Amino acid sequence: LSPFMSIVQPSDSVSLSEFSASEKLLCKVLSEGADTLQIKKSVLQSLILLLIYEKGEINRKELLSKVNEKLKINEKGLNNQINSLLSQKRIEYTDNSKTQIRLSQKEMVSINDIIIESENDERSFGASFEEVLARYKIEENAAALLSHLRELITASLEVAFFNYDQAVTNAFDKFSNYLKDILDEASVKPCLDDLKRICSSNPFLNRACASDSFCKLYNSGRLEKYVNGKTNTVFLDTPVIVYYLCSLN
Repeated sequence: LSPFMSIVQPSDSVSLSEFSASEKLLCKVLSEGADTLQIKKSVLQSLILLLIYEKGEINRKELLSKVNEKLKINEKGLNNQINSLLSQKRIEYTDNSKTQIRLSQKEMVSINDIIIESENDERSFGASFEEVLARYKIEENAAALLSHLRELITASLEVAFFNYDQAVTNAFDKFSNYLKDILDEASVKPCLDDLKRICSSNPFLNRACASDSFCKLYNSGRLEKYVNGKTNTVFLDTPVIVYYLCSLN
């Protein structure tokens, strides 16, 4: 459990600790061609698997409570998903009493692999971000810069979900004005280009920012509208989604 819950801090000057484990692990759910029911099932089952992973073993009552802290589901719905995961041999009972549930060994290995990949992306992003800070001698602005960048990316993601176009404009203006405050005029565009490059080449920050946006979409009841209205756009890439949702407190 400790590797999953740890906060990676690439150096003293760059801390990614403002991102929860849930945010850092969210990715890859809305795959092209999946209908709404399949997406909901994927989200719920991924969250169930993550929560079981976090606890080691858990009973149905506690699991229902934990799931409802993130995504709303009733007892019948949870039992349906548990039974599905049992039939897929992704989870198993700990003994014959069938009161406690744990991950199968194969599923445990799978989640561990996902966590290792995510941590590698995080370290790589942190190192690249640190290089940009050093290049423009703005190391002391690391936390504020990351916060502005996060706000901009989150707003950009939510355009696809909620059509908050003005939020993107506002976030970009706020971000660019902040850069103008801490950099000389000639450095603003190169710095923007460098930040765009590291965000495009490494999925860490985009995946982290997608977590809150996707939860809003799911819990708002707009999932059906989004999925039914989407065109040939893959918004989030591949099926490990909610191995991020665990720590949204």
